[in-house]
Amino acid sequence: MSTLQNCWTQSRTQAPLYDQSVVRWVIAFSGGADSTCLLHLISMLEHQKPLLALHINHGLHADANAWQAHCARQCQALDIAFESISVDVETTGSVEENARRVRYRAFESVLKPGDILLQAHHADDQVETVLFNLLRGNAAVGLLGMPADRPLGAGRLYRPLLTVPKSELTAWCQEQGLDWIEDDSNLDTTMDRSFLRHSLLPVIERRWTGIRETLSQALERDIDARRLLADIAKEDYRMVSHRSGLSIERLRGLLPSRSENLLRYWIRSCGFPHPPQKMLQALRVAFLDSAQDAAPYTAWQNAEIRRYNGVMYINARRSMNLPSGDIEYDGSAPLDLGVGAVSVIAGKGSGIRKSNQLVNIRFRSGGEKINIRGTNRKLKKVLQENGVPPWLRVHLPLIFQDDQLIAVPGVAAWNIPPVTASDVQVDPDEEGTEFWFEENCSYFQS
Repeated sequence: MSTLQNCWTQSRTQAPLYDQSVVRWVIAFSGGADSTCLLHLISMLEHQKPLLALHINHGLHADANAWQAHCARQCQALDIAFESISVDVETTGSVEENARRVRYRAFESVLKPGDILLQAHHADDQVETVLFNLLRGNAAVGLLGMPADRPLGAGRLYRPLLTVPKSELTAWCQEQGLDWIEDDSNLDTTMDRSFLRHSLLPVIERRWTGIRETLSQALERDIDARRLLADIAKEDYRMVSHRSGLSIERLRGLLPSRSENLLRYWIRSCGFPHPPQKMLQALRVAFLDSAQDAAPYTAWQNAEIRRYNGVMYINARRSMNLPSGDIEYDGSAPLDLGVGAVSVIAGKGSGIRKSNQLVNIRFRSGGEKINIRGTNRKLKKVLQENGVPPWLRVHLPLIFQDDQLIAVPGVAAWNIPPVTASDVQVDPDEEGTEFWFEENCSYFQS
């Protein structure tokens, strides 16, 4: 029995397809031999779910539109729903990486809850990925390949053929008399993966004939090691986490290797890429060894890491395109400001009088003051005393009537209470309204 037959007929290969949470199958269909093989294998399954073949037209090849038409014809012949998305790929920097980025963005735009995206990556792709990550300086621990199954957008991604050699996929297509696309750009050895595939791997295989099996076994070993490290990091995180960050004091109590393992886990779990080892070491020095009153800051890719009041925080890098001018607000419903939403909560003895609820919202320009117990105090000092982190102060909306600052919203995620100017504060037995702000974290993705 071939590897393909053995893999495809195993119940554990098909089990993710029929998971009770799966509503629709979506196949990433490029038209090449690999995805053509997968498309036909899926179409031959006895128990079907709604099926969509999704083609991404990168527009990088002169025949890109002809390939799209070929894929549409193949799906029409099989009575499979077909959709194509055209994307724009930046040609500066790594075209391969740029194409991959926009391709996955397109996948995510289509996937809905209950969708499973099927990709035809095979064992050769896995070996190339392991070597590619190793040679370019992979930041993860050990060898790193492609996962067989992972979340993607609102759905999931599944690679059922990851243990099957490419030669078997091509041979199966030939046996079935199928037509597929041959992309001659795959022969361009100026591209990193093509160089690995056509120039480097054949040389290695002539010396070490079992390199593919050896790398596959090493990858499985390292996957187990990473799971163990992740379990240790989860335990450490429970001990070290504080509010939405990490306690510096508790981090200092861990051995260097263990704190770096935790930092790696924390950064990844917050949705950011694997940090390089040098960055982890630099973070330890900058954040754990610096003076208590220092304000260390590290920006990396689209993340920024800061320390405030003994806690290390990570956020997406912030775009400061704040609304300009006054924004009128009557408190009748939450108001989306892009950077977040303002709302009001009624309560006895707190906030402003309801008769004063028609207000204007502005953002800080500097020098603002607010009346606290009969004294006009600098807003900057009030925010510091209330524990508002410096980076949050910039986009925290302020509540004005005419030119008087009358309130600053509370931020529940940071346990920051709302502030109301004393001269508009309701009496203890009077109904009032307080302002609250909820950050829109996705606004700050760069």
